[in-house]
Amino acid sequence: MAEYVVAAILETAEKELAKVENISETITALKEKIDKQHHRLAESCRALSKKRARVARRLAREVEEHRWVESCSIKRILPDRLRVQVEEKVPAGLARHGDRLLLVDSQGAVIEEPPASEAWAGRFPLLTGFDEETAWEGHQGRVRKNLSLAEQLKSMEQTRDIPRVDRIDVTEKSNTTIYFAGREYPVLLGEDGYTEKLARYRLLEQTLEERHGGNLQYVDLRFHDRVIVKPLEGTGEEGRS
Repeated sequence: MAEYVVAAILETAEKELAKVENISETITALKEKIDKQHHRLAESCRALSKKRARVARRLAREVEEHRWVESCSIKRILPDRLRVQVEEKVPAGLARHGDRLLLVDSQGAVIEEPPASEAWAGRFPLLTGFDEETAWEGHQGRVRKNLSLAEQLKSMEQTRDIPRVDRIDVTEKSNTTIYFAGREYPVLLGEDGYTEKLARYRLLEQTLEERHGGNLQYVDLRFHDRVIVKPLEGTGEEGRS
């Protein structure tokens, strides 16, 4: 009898152990299935993230194609927002290229071609003297140099060291010529030493007005040791200071 009971208990134990083994196998299979699904989900998330990044870059490039946009960045803010940062181009000057009037940034890149009637003209010196046979991109190095000069002149205007500059002419590559507002004659500056040369002009300006009344062909400041004043013909003699 006891042997029968023991055998029955062992048989039951074996069945229960088989159930446990089946459950373990099921759990292992489920774990593998979950791992695979998690891996696929992670791959999908990475692919979606890359797609969103590509879309963001494409949208930023499209925004940057606008003539007034310097740069654009688009960033996703979880869970459901986008941060768009746009840097606007800053106008730095006006330039005449053939029949075109160009509003340019500090690098000489064209922002737009404004109508001559707009109020830009009073805000910047007008750069002139660019060969219209040469594409505008070929002039940008000289534009940057003379925009830097224009900024320097603007600073001197604000401290009343010089009259307002109306135009900067760059026809001659080795010489920059400026025209002051209200003065018909050009002032030749050469290639460098602008601050010192304009300081000399400021010292002579009152004398030039008193002696010639603005009736001059030009004032030549290109030389470091003298100033050449050329009166209009019939109004006086050429002078040197």
